[in-house]
Amino acid sequence: MALPSPMIEHFRAYLRSNRSESTAQKYAQAAEKLLLFCAQQRLPLESLPPGIITIFAEYLRANGLASSSVHTMAYGAKKFLSWLRARGIIKGDEFTDPDLPRITHELPNVPTTDDLVAFLSATAVQEEPQRTAILLLPFCGLRSNELTKLELSAISKVNAPNNEGGTTAHLCLTVTSETAKGGVRRVVPLLPDGNRILMSYLQTWRRAQPNGSTWLFPMPDGGPISNRTLRHYVQRIR
Repeated sequence: MALPSPMIEHFRAYLRSNRSESTAQKYAQAAEKLLLFCAQQRLPLESLPPGIITIFAEYLRANGLASSSVHTMAYGAKKFLSWLRARGIIKGDEFTDPDLPRITHELPNVPTTDDLVAFLSATAVQEEPQRTAILLLPFCGLRSNELTKLELSAISKVNAPNNEGGTTAHLCLTVTSETAKGGVRRVVPLLPDGNRILMSYLQTWRRAQPNGSTWLFPMPDGGPISNRTLRHYVQRIR
């Protein structure tokens, strides 16, 4: 079945309505590559095998495409095929998730233990609430924009098994779907040092703040600390 060339543009327009411009361009490029691959391999769209995305990904990798690019092209191709199915252009079962090559990253400029100690020492003398917000970052795994939007209600406590056969209480932070990257709500436990940092903050500076603000890290205007302010302090400490 030959698809008219405007089909890719329709797909691109659809992507622009719910994806960023760069993602729309990459996924549209993946659709073009998939159609070319199917034509070269004489694979009719009406009867593509469920594992076509893996076959397509292996083809791209064999032709020298980097693993990260293979991932993008594979997910773009699957999005395209699902889009075609939803419009009745092709039929068949849902296409299986691709078996993709593992992406390995080398972390540049990884801080040493001495670097981290120096960073925390310089942070400890900053003013609140920036001080605690920055101190918590290494112990909670949240993105800075997620941390700044936390409310007091985001804090909870769970009991987790310990090595002595009992349980230990851990503080957790709940990131709502409105602020989490990808829109997925998640509950993140603090490391033990993070527990101590947060409890000290709640029992001292935060408790002394005027009632009414629900933000974990409130500013004088009543709103939460901004991501820009947090980054400014991190740069100053650096």
